[in-house]
Amino acid sequence: MSRKIIVASPAANKAKPVNGFTGSTWGELKQHPVLRELLQGNVEAVLNPGNVTLTRDDAELPEGDFKIFLIPTKNKAGMTDAEARKLGQEISEAIVKAASLASSDDVTELGNLLKNEIEEFFGVELGDDGCEECADVLAEAKGYL
Repeated sequence: MSRKIIVASPAANKAKPVNGFTGSTWGELKQHPVLRELLQGNVEAVLNPGNVTLTRDDAELPEGDFKIFLIPTKNKAGMTDAEARKLGQEISEAIVKAASLASSDDVTELGNLLKNEIEEFFGVELGDDGCEECADVLAEAKGYL
C-alpha cells in the first residue's frame, strides 16, 4: 500500500515527498532515493505523528500517512542571527544601488545567478518542487531545531 510520506530536513532547507514507497521499516525507507539525498551528516530521524526517534533499521513505520523530520544532532559553528542579518542587509544595499544603474534584464540575470550560487554554496534548494505540503512540513520540522 502506497501512502503519503513527506521528509523534511531543516538543515538542508528542503522538504520532499517520498513517492511510491510500499515498505514497512525505517531501513527500507532509508534506501529510497529521496532519503538517501536528504540523509546527510549527523541527523536524527523523528517520526511524526508520535515524535518517535527512528534509530533501528527494523523499526516499523506507521501504515498511514506520516512525516519524518531529519534533525541535526551536531550543529556546525556559524554566524549568529545578527551577523547573518547584517550581511544580508549589506548585500541588499549593494544590489539596490547597482540595480539602479543597470538594465532590467541585467537585474533579472543577477537574481537568477545569485539564487543558483546560494543554492550551490549552502547545499540548499530554494525553489518549489511541486509539493504543496512540503513548505508546511519543513516549517514544522524547523521547530525541532
